[in-house]
Amino acid sequence: TNRKDQHEQLDRLQYDRQVEMERQNEGKYLKLITDLIKEKKGVIFNDAFDDNTQRQNYFAEMETLKKLMKVERDAFTGGILLGSLAFMSVRFLPRIAIRHLGGTTKMRRLNNLDNAATRKDPSKAFFKKTGGEFSPFMISTYLSLKIS
Repeated sequence: TNRKDQHEQLDRLQYDRQVEMERQNEGKYLKLITDLIKEKKGVIFNDAFDDNTQRQNYFAEMETLKKLMKVERDAFTGGILLGSLAFMSVRFLPRIAIRHLGGTTKMRRLNNLDNAATRKDPSKAFFKKTGGEFSPFMISTYLSLKIS
């Protein structure tokens, strides 16, 4: 372990030496960058679009990128909306259908069955209810994002 500590200390010293050398060269690097910017200033700021075809190509690329970003944004939004819709239909549609088609007696019977299951094993009922609410949402969101 002593040899390992010495090796780590040597590595640290070498790294610190390299950092110090780079700090000493900071002025040279700054001068190089400044000279390069002064030399190429016209190309960087003004002359990039002197040629009309270059300008048209650039704008065509930008339009293509904007369209691509819009399509991606719409696909993502559509995936979230479809996932939410699927979640809502799995979570709430059965109860709504029972309430409208079966009436109050079937709805009462469904509530009694839910209460009995909760009283029988409360810990499992919590996880079943939570998993039953979140898993369709997560699965449908994943699938809708994969499709779009």
